[in-house]
Amino acid sequence: MHISLLQLSTTLLYYSLFTLLISLWLTVALPHLYDAVIYRCLGVGEIKVKHLDESDKKANLAIGL
Repeated sequence: MHISLLQLSTTLLYYSLFTLLISLWLTVALPHLYDAVIYRCLGVGEIKVKHLDESDKKANLAIGL
């Protein structure tokens, strides 16, 4: 069985692009998805969108948030 150099190089290129895509997905998309699921399960996401009253707004302005 004879594999041409072009076929070998394109196969290696496809494998390297596939592994790069998987590694990017594991390092970028998966942690955000995991955090979103954890926040949803623990109800932490609701704290972020809670309305602030006037004293909280003044305190945030005072510390520069």
